[in-house]
Amino acid sequence: MTLLSTNFNVPFDKHKAEELVKSGLSILGVSIDGIDSETYRSYRVNGSFEKVLFNISLVQAAKKKLSSASPRVVWSFLAFKHNQHLIGKAKQMAKQLDMEFQVTRGISHNKQWLTDDIHIHPVDDVAIRGPVCRQLYTMAVVNADLGVSPCCFHDAYDSNHDFGDVNKNEFKSVWNAGKYRNARKLFKNHKNGRNKSNHKIVCENCVVYLKHMENINGAE
Repeated sequence: MTLLSTNFNVPFDKHKAEELVKSGLSILGVSIDGIDSETYRSYRVNGSFEKVLFNISLVQAAKKKLSSASPRVVWSFLAFKHNQHLIGKAKQMAKQLDMEFQVTRGISHNKQWLTDDIHIHPVDDVAIRGPVCRQLYTMAVVNADLGVSPCCFHDAYDSNHDFGDVNKNEFKSVWNAGKYRNARKLFKNHKNGRNKSNHKIVCENCVVYLKHMENINGAE
């Protein structure tokens, strides 16, 4: 199964939509955190709500033209305090657009942004699967500048923490070497729980890793 997550604020047309459908992609996750231009731009600054909906319509039309059930198109809603009251309406809109709907609790260093709805699933919990962080084995974030981040949590979006650059190297070489290997080793070094290389890794300060170490220390 292959999954692509995007804000879909990109140049797109019918040809690209058909190529996307033909690619065999399983799931297309589209990050939409509002129900109109005003609420959408509260978080997706300078983004175009209208462009996103138009691009989605192109994909759905391409699926129909090619008689394809894939990719499944998912409306991914990050919930914060300012938009949590919009979840119901967003879910209705997703249904009208023939999209699946997923809501997770957003992350922010500014606690005033955080939702107080304890029933919304925390996005960082999604990364925890047993003794590892599944993000390090199942996904990567390729940014607009072609820098590769391990995920989109916390400070990983900062280019200073990139794990590589697909403009300079093939993705496979980034995935199997350097910071990726050191990050995966973090979850194996249970005793000291620290990266032994000379390269600082953003994962060391991630809540997913810190929760993992709390579980390990509590079990000892």
